[in-house]
Amino acid sequence: MKPVPARAARDRQNRARPSTRRTDGRAHVRLSPDTFTEPNELFGPFDIRKLREGELQTNTEGMLPEASLVFLDELLNANSAILNSLLVALNERIFRRGKETRPLARCFSSAQATICPKTTR
Repeated sequence: MKPVPARAARDRQNRARPSTRRTDGRAHVRLSPDTFTEPNELFGPFDIRKLREGELQTNTEGMLPEASLVFLDELLNANSAILNSLLVALNERIFRRGKETRPLARCFSSAQATICPKTTR
């Protein structure tokens, strides 16, 4: 299969943009994960101030756990850590990282994939 041109991916993201204005004022997330994407890029980084105090807590401000609209482009290109974390987030509507567990208050999630990932046998 031939890869989809960058313009087609940009058009898909632009179609998702108007619906973000109709949300309740919370953050919206648009991402194109790939094999090098880390969970921090979706769920937020660890809070350094809390980490210095010995507490492991994630700063989720403006990230997927606090978003009311989530659009993931080329989702199947993501690595297994991202896919497993998203599976829990989308199915169970909870954010789990270490001992930390939070409910997700999301209104809508959408994912797009145009190329199937290569499988190994």
